[in-house]
Amino acid sequence: MTLKHVHRDDVVEVDIKGRRFGADVEDVDGSVLRIRPLSRNISYRHASARQIVVRHWRLAGRPRGSDSRSGSSGSIDSGPATSRV
Repeated sequence: MTLKHVHRDDVVEVDIKGRRFGADVEDVDGSVLRIRPLSRNISYRHASARQIVVRHWRLAGRPRGSDSRSGSSGSIDSGPATSRV
């Protein structure tokens, strides 16, 4: 996999010596990634382009202006109030 589309804060799947795990990308330095594994029992902190498996998830936020509730006050309308006797 080439690293030109991998950026900081992306999530990649890494295969080092047969062990596959997910990791957050902390920094891209040429052909080496500094990573932070998602699982606590993994101690690898860097991976080369050859060790990155095809899976790559990009950090992407919600596009601005796409929220359909942008004008609502955030309260839940439960309908008219009724009194019980």
